[in-house]
Amino acid sequence: MARATNRRALGDLGNLIGGLSDRSSMPQNSKQFNP
Repeated sequence: MARATNRRALGDLGNLIGGLSDRSSMPQNSKQFNP
């Protein structure tokens, strides 16, 4: 149970980091994050 929970948590973090990197790589969204 604990291993599955940790694996899912790591997956969620990976998705978060991936989403942030994708947003920062996009010029339209980068303007919002970096005014």
